Amino acid sequence: MNPAVTILIVLALFLTIAGIAFALNSSRPASIRELKAQKKIRDIVAIFQDQKGSLPQRQEALAALASLADPLGLEALVAHLGEKDDPLLPMLLSELPKAGEPVLPFLSKAFRNPAIRPQAALVLEKFGLSSAQWLIPYLSDSNSRLQYDTVQTLDKLGWLPGKDAAGAAYWIARREYLNCVSIGEPAVLPLIEALENPGSTEGAILALGMLGDVRATLPLLKLCKDGSLALLAVRTIARWKEAALPPLLAALSHSEETVRQGAVDALELIEWLPPADESGARFWLMKKRWDIVEKIGKPAVRPLMDALLDKDIQVRLSAVRCLGAIADETSQAMLITLLSDKELNIQLGAVEALGHYQTPDAIQALVQTLGNDDLSPTNLSALASIGAPAIPFLASQLKADSTKVRSRAAEVLRTLKWAPEATSDKALFLLAMQDWEGLVRLGVPAFDPLIQELNRLETCGQAGQALAKLCRPLLSSEPERAHLAIIALIKAVASKPLEAQSALVGALASLAPESVQPILDALEDRRPDSLPLIEALGKIGDVRAAAPLAQYLTTQHTLSEREAAAEALGGIGPPAVNPILEILRSQSVDPRSAGAALGLAGRKARDRLVEALNSKQYDAQVIVYALGKIPDPQAAAAIIGTLRGGQGGHFGQEIKNTAQTALFEIGYQAVQPLIDALALYPADQENFKPILIKMGRMALDQLISNLISSSSSKQREAIIDVLGEIGERKAITALLATMNALPIHRNHVNAALARIQAANLR
Repeated sequence: MNPAVTILIVLALFLTIAGIAFALNSSRPASIRELKAQKKIRDIVAIFQDQKGSLPQRQEALAALASLADPLGLEALVAHLGEKDDPLLPMLLSELPKAGEPVLPFLSKAFRNPAIRPQAALVLEKFGLSSAQWLIPYLSDSNSRLQYDTVQTLDKLGWLPGKDAAGAAYWIARREYLNCVSIGEPAVLPLIEALENPGSTEGAILALGMLGDVRATLPLLKLCKDGSLALLAVRTIARWKEAALPPLLAALSHSEETVRQGAVDALELIEWLPPADESGARFWLMKKRWDIVEKIGKPAVRPLMDALLDKDIQVRLSAVRCLGAIADETSQAMLITLLSDKELNIQLGAVEALGHYQTPDAIQALVQTLGNDDLSPTNLSALASIGAPAIPFLASQLKADSTKVRSRAAEVLRTLKWAPEATSDKALFLLAMQDWEGLVRLGVPAFDPLIQELNRLETCGQAGQALAKLCRPLLSSEPERAHLAIIALIKAVASKPLEAQSALVGALASLAPESVQPILDALEDRRPDSLPLIEALGKIGDVRAAAPLAQYLTTQHTLSEREAAAEALGGIGPPAVNPILEILRSQSVDPRSAGAALGLAGRKARDRLVEALNSKQYDAQVIVYALGKIPDPQAAAAIIGTLRGGQGGHFGQEIKNTAQTALFEIGYQAVQPLIDALALYPADQENFKPILIKMGRMALDQLISNLISSSSSKQREAIIDVLGEIGERKAITALLATMNALPIHRNHVNAALARIQAANLR
């Protein structure tokens, strides 16, 4: 074999064997000794905590962790003290002390846990007095069981309490409070802490009372929230007499009411005499002796301001009143903020209080609340009590946007007997007072303010009427000014409530005839507020408006405009008849509106309408409708004429229907003409009878009277038929008399009586 090949084979074999050995060596677990050397604490802890692992190996891990004394390992060992069933527990108790003092913090922490405490105590005892310092803090713990176990353990350690805070904590934990008294000042703070422990409170109070350290004053006063302890705490403080005064006086400012009350009770036991200073004010404030607080004056301001934050609204309200009586500027800003308090009574109290201040800020604050309904009249009274300093501020409000604010400002000014020097100010004052007659008497200086007032919805109507009264004398002397007023009134009518519109319309009408043409000009401009202007023209009744108003009877205008124009034309009267008749020639005329206009305007021109109907030159339906607006027998007779001739008469059925409606509208005045038509036009009785029947009781008496007096057989028969259809028992006597006197009508009468009987049986 080639030597080189042999060498290669040997080398390969060697490398294979070395690799296998390395692999076997690397797969072997590291020993605890190796882990300890490498300080792999987590790995050792894992071996120690594996209760399914080898017991010898776990024991070795325990010993390693104790000797290393690493915090991570020590924490794991101490935590394991709770594993009572673990066979390693005896070894753990003996090994832990070997870790030395580094283990004490962990044992101290474990001592807090009731489940581990007995085992932790056993280990701590092995350290002797050196472990006491780790337990002493638990003497002040709120957990009474922990306190007790701490005392027991310290006793086993042979620890003796000294004349210090730790010693005081020890005796407090043992509930032997009198031993704290012999310790003296170092025991004060531990005893104060003990006050918060329900099991130690009373004993701590007793010891503190004997020590007489005033540092305990406030902690004792805080106990007053517990009613059962309040008296004991207060009496304890009172034992210290004058020495307790500084902390007691300081406690009068405390945020808790029970503390403040306790301080007052203690001060009373000491028989302290409150001086007229801040402390005295706080004392009397707690006693709710507001009269004394008020007499103290300025020194009481700060306590009273603090009282404004009290939960009791009565306390707050009394504080507000006292501050007002004292009237110190220090409290002014706070009182102003109370004007927006959520409690109305506080707001009212603040208003009343600010009435004692005469500063610009206070006055301005009150003026700004003039519009608040809830604060009036208290607000007005407060401003009035301020007097002259408030006048400039109130006078400035006479120009306010709010009518309410202006009125209230003026009311206060009147109370203060303010006499404005400038006529412009007087006008504003009268306007705010809504003294419309006074403004009229003032004359021209009131002109511009009244025109401005037309923009206000609340008062525009009254302002318009006052302006019209003012301007009537100016129509001849100052026509230009009067014209400005008319134009302003016309503009003011737009978008106003109905009540205001009516007043403004009256104002315009009162300025006639000069107001007519401006109104007509405005209508010609197609103003959107045409209705009140049309109404104004109707009230004025000027013939110049007749033709323009008649144009509004066409369908080019809205129904409301047509109805308003008809009413207005009626106001103009007979002079409007011809313009209305003229507009009837228009194809776009609204017959109903035109008829209404003619009826309202033509009451004094009835004959002219009858002539127009007979002339057949105009729309007969419109004329009939118009005649229906005239409650007159002659108008009714003219309408009845359109019902003649049956279906083949001169007028169509539509006009006849309108005629019936018109006769109903005339009502009682149409009854006799209809009865007369029964005799005059017997061939057309069937057109008249249904109308009389529908009139019913309205026509009854006249039908009976005509039945008795009629000389026309046809008329009597028609009346009998109508009475039967009306069905009123009142007609029976007349019907029977007719039958007896004129047997010729027997059948008609019997039929009528039968119908009456049937009607009354229903």
